[in-house]
Amino acid sequence: MATPPAQAVRLRLVFDNQRILRRSLRESGLRRCWLLLPPELSTVSDLAAHIAARFRLRRSCPSCVILSIDGFVLPPFESTCIFRDNDIIR
Repeated sequence: MATPPAQAVRLRLVFDNQRILRRSLRESGLRRCWLLLPPELSTVSDLAAHIAARFRLRRSCPSCVILSIDGFVLPPFESTCIFRDNDIIR
């Protein structure tokens, strides 16, 4: 298993489909927000589950959250070491 990054990594999170967010989250401006990558998350799948829980996406996106960078899908098994500070995650 890969080791998570040693220093904090800030990610820019963009929800392309704003309808998956609850109204209160949209009205708070969270369609585009910063997210600190928690060090205990070791895979992209862990981060996707964290985002789904944090933004309460289980109802609007029950199958899963698929993350991408620059139009390229991130495999769920990939290590979070792939992320760099200021990456834009969609």
